[in-house]
Amino acid sequence: MKKLSTDHILSISAIITAIVAVWIAVVEQQSSREYQRLSVEPYLELSNTNRNGYERLLINTGLGPARIQTVDVKIDGKVISSWRQAVKVLTNEESTSITTGGLWQGRQIQARETVVLMHLREKEVAQNVYSKISNVNMKICYCSMYKECWVKEDSELPKAIKECPTDSNTEFPKSRIH
Repeated sequence: MKKLSTDHILSISAIITAIVAVWIAVVEQQSSREYQRLSVEPYLELSNTNRNGYERLLINTGLGPARIQTVDVKIDGKVISSWRQAVKVLTNEESTSITTGGLWQGRQIQARETVVLMHLREKEVAQNVYSKISNVNMKICYCSMYKECWVKEDSELPKAIKECPTDSNTEFPKSRIH
């Protein structure tokens, strides 16, 4: 058997070292990409307050912007097209003071941003809506800047999905003129 020279041993050692260095670089790059992706991940939460009446809030508690894709609101399975309609269905009140905020396809909710979706000031109406808000089913599909998407439905945790549905509403309320 042929004896390995020092040059051969050094060459083999250099090749092994190079392979290990490339492997470490690839693993480090994958970790860096994962960190970058997670560092801008949005996380939407729906909340209710009784501050000055009643408010329905959407809060991005994540680290990056959430781009709204679709919004569906239903009460007892019936599609609702505005918060004013929702208040009427819940309380039978037609003429109440209501301030609303809109969600539309492409709207960005920045990290740490709170959007007031509905604000009712009249105490009785506000209490009535608050007591029946569990009848309202709100489903929001949103994506991150890396086009990773989630569906947020009421108090459930957001669920990762491949893409937002195309058969849903892209604006809520249906008209931004209230």
